[in-house]
Amino acid sequence: TDGDVDPHTDGDGPGRPDHPHGAHAGPGRDGRPSTAVVPLDPRWQTIPGTAAVPPLMLHLVDPGSGVPEPGEDLAVSPSTEVARVVNLVVEHAVRRPGESLLVVTLGARHAERIEEGLRLAVARDRDLAAWLDLHWTGRVAEPFLVRPVHRIAGLERDTVIVSVGFAKRPARSVVRGFGVLDGRYGRACLRAALSRSRRRTLVTCCFSADDLPAEDDSGKLSSGMQMLRDLLGTAVLAAEGELSGAVAPAPPVPSQDPGPDGPPADALVADLRRRLEEAGIPVRTGLPAADRPLDLAVGDPLEPGRHLVAIELDGPGYAVCRSVRLRDRHRGESFERAGWTYLRVSAMDLFCDPAGEVERIRDAWRAAGGLPARVVPSVVLPKPPMVRGPWPAQVSTGLPVTAYSPDELDAVGRWVVSDGRSRSRDQIATEIRAGLGLPSGDLRAVEAVSAAAARVADGLTPAPTAHR
Repeated sequence: TDGDVDPHTDGDGPGRPDHPHGAHAGPGRDGRPSTAVVPLDPRWQTIPGTAAVPPLMLHLVDPGSGVPEPGEDLAVSPSTEVARVVNLVVEHAVRRPGESLLVVTLGARHAERIEEGLRLAVARDRDLAAWLDLHWTGRVAEPFLVRPVHRIAGLERDTVIVSVGFAKRPARSVVRGFGVLDGRYGRACLRAALSRSRRRTLVTCCFSADDLPAEDDSGKLSSGMQMLRDLLGTAVLAAEGELSGAVAPAPPVPSQDPGPDGPPADALVADLRRRLEEAGIPVRTGLPAADRPLDLAVGDPLEPGRHLVAIELDGPGYAVCRSVRLRDRHRGESFERAGWTYLRVSAMDLFCDPAGEVERIRDAWRAAGGLPARVVPSVVLPKPPMVRGPWPAQVSTGLPVTAYSPDELDAVGRWVVSDGRSRSRDQIATEIRAGLGLPSGDLRAVEAVSAAAARVADGLTPAPTAHR
């Protein structure tokens, strides 16, 4: 079975035994490790992420028709799950056309049926057809792929859809026999599938944890099935009452935040929090983190729930840490790897020049993308639509900036503002670079994209220039 193939070798070489770190993804394009969204022991505390939306979402699908393998209780590749995956690909093509996408299945037949469904959908969806024409033909650096789990070695994408691809028979109340997850490398396969994304992982499944047995005929579940059961059980529990079917699997952790009206235990933290709030900077205290809670977390007023800057003072929590290397180096590096801008504030500096420290935090907040709620950006579109329009058909992604004409850069800029959200010129430029995959450190890219953002913001057209 596929579960007897080590997912790290793509099925072409000798496998290695599964171990806790065996399926960890390599670093992403920006040097940070890929998101490894696997069920963790609820007693563990890790560095919190910055995103408002959880990086792992579960889509529960109504059971549909499928074909059981001989002697198995599972219907392979149910039609409703195939349709849900196709819909998720269409949504990605419309909402995030500049991001790469990978679909991972737990069986080869399910991957084939999803590809068949996408080919049928192309005939009735022009946006999907245009996106697949660019991303499925290999004309970009990271093409769109639909792969079974044993063929994903070395692959990494911005978004990954993991489709389980099994459903119980109507007459059965409990699902048994999982093929790929029952194999020798079943747990490693599932870990690998859940650690391929940089930004988000979407899981589709036709059953809940209650449909899985607590043990099989041998008295225990295989490690792969146990991992899937834990994943589904945590996700369903976290999503009770949700209508959309999209849930976050992270177990609820008791918050140590005293709330927006409750004072922090440390007087220094309380004083700095008050000064930041008076300056119009959104801030919260006591966000749970590894070793000890974070002193202050500065948020994004334009995207509630998103965090930008982590601030820590050399107060009691800092003093009790016995390891100088941990408190002065490793902790800050861990927050930065998780996407934060990390700032250390000295108690002496805060006492001697509180206004200067607030200004330093404000500068870091703005550099990280923060914008005071009372500031009106330069670009305001009336009656904004719900989503952006289609990606410019003539523009490819992943090329150097010299390959784009001013008209093409302007087309991407107009696509950025087509959702109607208010943006400054800098924000338009940032999203143009992100959509095209241009490096932020390239001075030519910064200059060309900034000029395009200014033209889009002012409603101008580029002057005729020679372009190769």
